[in-house]
Amino acid sequence: MKRTTLAAIATGVAFSVAGCATQPGQQNPGGMSNTGMGAIIGTLGGAAAGVLIGDSTKGALIGAAAGAAIGAGTGYYMDRQKAKMEESMRQEISSGQMELQQRPDKSLVVTMNEEATFAFNSSKVKPAFYPAMNKVAQVLGEYDKTTLKITGYTDNVGSDAYNLKLSQQRASAVKSYLTGKGIAASRISTVGMGKANPRAGNDTAQGRAMNRRVDILIQPTADAK
Repeated sequence: MKRTTLAAIATGVAFSVAGCATQPGQQNPGGMSNTGMGAIIGTLGGAAAGVLIGDSTKGALIGAAAGAAIGAGTGYYMDRQKAKMEESMRQEISSGQMELQQRPDKSLVVTMNEEATFAFNSSKVKPAFYPAMNKVAQVLGEYDKTTLKITGYTDNVGSDAYNLKLSQQRASAVKSYLTGKGIAASRISTVGMGKANPRAGNDTAQGRAMNRRVDILIQPTADAK
């Protein structure tokens, strides 16, 4: 069989497996951990690369072994980080002040409820929320092989320009707090999205409250193991 055909098969299977990975709040097929899922995806992806690099059989085996090690290592790192966050922020998660989700690519998303984090029409983190932010900073400091993208959102009340500015200021305020706790600024990017990407309808108070939030997207770096 041609190398390109073998590579295509392995790549196709890898993407199929990746498509079965967890959606936020769901389990992998058969209860498989992200570590195991990462190993499978890494194995198949590595096999495809190995086929294209050299001898179809030998290259596939070498590539599969390398891909499995990388996939499993990253998955294990993010699994441990997720477990640590769940343990550390159990109270905030159970009270609805924070949410923690894991995406199919193993990245984590911490969502902070705007009402818990900021006063109305303010971009200053509430002093009462400092303990929760300290917990986030502690875990991010321990698991430092990640990059952070902080995104602010608002509801649709008020002008687009004002909401965009407020969302940017709130994202920057979270970054400033984390850097003040020792998180390297080079790891963090910020963006304000205003009323974009609502999680719920803006026609109810409950929906608007869900849309007012700050997300921290935590993604592993290449050496996260």
